[in-house]
Amino acid sequence: MATSSALSASSEQTEVHRLKSGSLGLVGILLLAFSSAAPLVGCLGNIPLAVAFGNGVGAPAGFIVAMGVLLCFAVGYVAMTRRLSATGGFYSFISNGLTKPLGLASGLSLMLGYLCVQVAVLGAIGYFGSAALKQSLGIDVPWLVIAGIALVLAAVASYFGVELSAKVLGVLFIGEIIILAVVNGAIFMNGGPEGVSLEPINPINAFGGIAPGIGIFFAFWSWLGFEVVPNYAEESKNPKKLVPLATYLAVIGIGLILFVTAWATITGFGTGKVVDETTGLLGQSYISLAQTYVGAWAADCINWLVITGCFASVLAFHQTVSRYIYAIAREGVLFPGKLGHTHPRFGSPHHAAVATFFGAALILALFTAFYFAAPSAQEFASNDFNTAAYSEVFGWFAIACTFWVMLNQILCSIATIRYHRLPAHRVHAHWWRTMLAPGIGALGLGGALYLLWSNLSTLGGDIIWVSLIPWFCIGWFVFSLLIAFWLKSKRPAAYEGLGRVLSTTADDA
Repeated sequence: MATSSALSASSEQTEVHRLKSGSLGLVGILLLAFSSAAPLVGCLGNIPLAVAFGNGVGAPAGFIVAMGVLLCFAVGYVAMTRRLSATGGFYSFISNGLTKPLGLASGLSLMLGYLCVQVAVLGAIGYFGSAALKQSLGIDVPWLVIAGIALVLAAVASYFGVELSAKVLGVLFIGEIIILAVVNGAIFMNGGPEGVSLEPINPINAFGGIAPGIGIFFAFWSWLGFEVVPNYAEESKNPKKLVPLATYLAVIGIGLILFVTAWATITGFGTGKVVDETTGLLGQSYISLAQTYVGAWAADCINWLVITGCFASVLAFHQTVSRYIYAIAREGVLFPGKLGHTHPRFGSPHHAAVATFFGAALILALFTAFYFAAPSAQEFASNDFNTAAYSEVFGWFAIACTFWVMLNQILCSIATIRYHRLPAHRVHAHWWRTMLAPGIGALGLGGALYLLWSNLSTLGGDIIWVSLIPWFCIGWFVFSLLIAFWLKSKRPAAYEGLGRVLSTTADDA
């Protein structure tokens, strides 16, 4: 029989504010995961880059390789969700599987990391939204205004609870899937200039092209966001069953969307011309195919759906950041206690949602000040602040988040192995689920993290600010570790509570 562990709430935490349970079913959790990953944005942005500068016609196979590694990671990740259900995600898993300092460093780095990726997507929605309004209506609207409106809407939806957000995301995501299905179907039915080739799906070709490492990294990058599924465990109707299922479906579903679209892109241009075409068109590659094989209306739909897809991602990451702030604050650590409270009616982390709004707004304001104070940043964006929204806000902040997420995925895989080797949990240890699979995942993700660092100039540009991103990420992680050690020395009771507020621990689940 499943029992509530003493870990559920320490003696000092007599009143723990809980998120509204039963708010999300399988579909709701999946929509949050898919929207975080923003598959349409990945199809338009990452696939052409992987083809043009990475593994060429082997790009679809690169997505399969990445999916295999991430599925191995997911096996261990799911094993932890069966033992520990909490909105803290990586923070809770690493705190209990490794050490409290590493857990806190995980929580603080991901809190800032997901805030950075929310800002990154705000840059994208501002850039694409400004361009679309000018092209369609002849109206000049600064990207910061559009980004600000999107941020306000995301904060409002997050304040009123995850159910409202899931419904909004559902409508937006269905539109993305329909247009991708229409365009991909049209390309495969036509066959393209050279017919449907099997060369792009040959696993060996994943390691071909001019720079296969870059292609494979872009594949990993495209899944960013699926790992947020366990953060909604407390709000799901049956976390022990739905969270594992949603995790696997998110990895496979996102992978299939990317794989099929990458294959369609190569088919549409032809294996002999796809590298040259994507190099010249980049982000317009798939839109060009939509216009050629379906019609101008499809290209117009994609231009607007990219904007709604970006907003869906902003909204999903706003929810995620709010839950990391809430998870740490309700344990009485670092943040004001109110940030760990839930709304009496909606059951949402409403104070944390407001804090997330101000955090994202502050980062946007700091970037704006930095841009106009740094000549090198202006030069990199060709002295166009609208261009900076894409090349710098979207590009640079997404790199920072990806670095932190991959680092924490590696730590979480190691935590899974150690947790199940502890005497109290060895009964649930398994050679594949809690040892080999997370070990393969850690090694594969370690390789992807190396590819990120070694290809920084290709990913973010040859500029000093890009080269500093990994060092900033490491510095913040180390600073977070020092905070944990300070808590251990000065506030031992708070230190002992790190990562200990869980919804349930079901050791026999």
